[in-house]
Amino acid sequence: MRIAHNILALNAFNSLAQTGTALQETIRALSTGLRINSASDDAAGFAVSEKMRSQIRGLDVALLNSQDGILLLQTAEGALSQTNDMLQRMRDLSIQASNDSLTSNDRQYIQLEIDQLKDEINRIAGTTQFNKKRILDGSSGALWASSASGVRAVINGSLTRTDNFGQKVSAEGNYRIEVTADPGEAQVQKSNIFDIQALNRIIGYTKEVHEICINDGTDNAGAISGEGWSFSNNLLNITASGKYYIVGKLDDAGNSISTINGIRVAEGVKAEIFLRDINITANSYGLNMTGAEVDLYLDPGKNGNSNIIKGGNGGHCSAVEVPQGAKLTITSINGDYDTSGTLEVTGTVHGAGIGGSCYGIADAGDITILGGTIIAQGGELAAGIGGGSMGGAWGGNSGNITIYGGNVTATGGLGGAGIGSGSNPFQGTMSSATGNIIIAGGTVTATGGPGQYATNPDPSHTGEIGQGAGIGGGGGFSSAGMTITIDSSATLTSSGYAGIGSGEFTDDDTTYASQSVIPPSAREIPDLPLYDKPIYEEIHTLADIKQFYNSEGVFLAETPKTITITQGDGQTASITLYASDSIYDVAEKINNVIANTFGHVQYTDNPAKFCTISDGTEGTSESIFETKPIYE
Repeated sequence: MRIAHNILALNAFNSLAQTGTALQETIRALSTGLRINSASDDAAGFAVSEKMRSQIRGLDVALLNSQDGILLLQTAEGALSQTNDMLQRMRDLSIQASNDSLTSNDRQYIQLEIDQLKDEINRIAGTTQFNKKRILDGSSGALWASSASGVRAVINGSLTRTDNFGQKVSAEGNYRIEVTADPGEAQVQKSNIFDIQALNRIIGYTKEVHEICINDGTDNAGAISGEGWSFSNNLLNITASGKYYIVGKLDDAGNSISTINGIRVAEGVKAEIFLRDINITANSYGLNMTGAEVDLYLDPGKNGNSNIIKGGNGGHCSAVEVPQGAKLTITSINGDYDTSGTLEVTGTVHGAGIGGSCYGIADAGDITILGGTIIAQGGELAAGIGGGSMGGAWGGNSGNITIYGGNVTATGGLGGAGIGSGSNPFQGTMSSATGNIIIAGGTVTATGGPGQYATNPDPSHTGEIGQGAGIGGGGGFSSAGMTITIDSSATLTSSGYAGIGSGEFTDDDTTYASQSVIPPSAREIPDLPLYDKPIYEEIHTLADIKQFYNSEGVFLAETPKTITITQGDGQTASITLYASDSIYDVAEKINNVIANTFGHVQYTDNPAKFCTISDGTEGTSESIFETKPIYE
């Protein structure tokens, strides 16, 4: 048997197939322009080309990401441009407000525009978004993150030590710092919670002092008494010399909440009192300092609230009672001439805004105003700043009133001077008021109280009540016994029966408007008393920091949390953090471990010094993290 075959045809077909395959590869190479189109062309070369292809595509995506970033920055730039325009407008308005030709109403209109501009800036910061991400409210800040469990930082440079001869020796080299994290469930893995410089916004008092809440009479530890003070019967009693930080509670809108609790400084005490966000409408006096010396600092608070004090309706009381023999100095939070911090005071019945009262002693003591913004309204027959009024003697004398700076507005009650004595009604002859009034600087507006015909079942209390002077005597009081000094550097507006001088006396036609005004050239302006600026820092607890919460408001950080610190030689120490710990507490705990356990720095008992450097000898530790004063 014979099988038919065609070897020549098969050979021809095989050659044709090989030629076709080679032609396809050639055409593919020609069409793609690539030398390597598959692993069969060059296996090693193909691996290299695929890696390069991956890198190129990654760069293409990175370019798209960069374009997104540019768009985000352009969005932020547009919002910040609008913000910058508004800030420029606010600066223009603040300069315009310094124009002495403007009235207080004009400045109020300027302030209204500034407030609206501020609200608009806050609105832009809170609503500017890119791809539904808010980009100007602080929630999109750069965070330090690592996908590894350990983060390492290598420092190149020299560390110094002291040799046996007391000379500093440099040991060159690289020094490594390692931070190792142990991830757990529902914990914050990356955040800026320890960005201490950003978190320590300086708006509160230091942890080193007692901050006393006037609304409930407790300090920041919940106690109702402490060293030099106690609270009982709606009265905060200060019984020892020292510094006292008195604050008020705020409602949800950030406004101060009113309280009937008052403040009393005991006789013989010298106290520095810092007021923030207080709102007192007392049963009697708001702040009494009979026989005491008080330096009063006005803190503008977190929201710029005024410190408000009103005397009690039932007590014929001054808002701030400074009777004869007492001394009061009022200043801004910086202890200087500026207008930061506001005090609004209102006397009731026969009590002055600041000064004497019917309830206590009608004559005022020594009142000095260095700075701040003071708005004082006297009660009936009493001065805005100065004398009160009481039965029998009626009008009280002004005492010694000196104004060096700030912005002071004082208005007398019925018949009272704006700044000076109370009224002396129903008397047959005009009396002579006494006191020394010096206006050495600042912006002062003084308005005497109006006159009135009064009727009373007691015949001796029926008749004319004269109008008070702007500065000087109240109604029925001559300023002949007063010394009134006005310096040319002061901005003064005074009005009443006399701008400066005596009050009105209407029972006869005799003029009792004698006064003594010493020209500025006849006296020297005393130097500004030196006040130590208070040190402030905000006491943030970890539970206050928003990065510890998710979008539903759930606290994510496990508490308490133990953290182990390991140094290069393997020695370890642990600290435990709680949700109630402040940044101040964290600094203190870390500092204690570094100082007491590792012995690398000299220990400091001031935890505000977050880290210290020591040359190894006693008393030479210096801080590299200092809390700075407010409002510099």
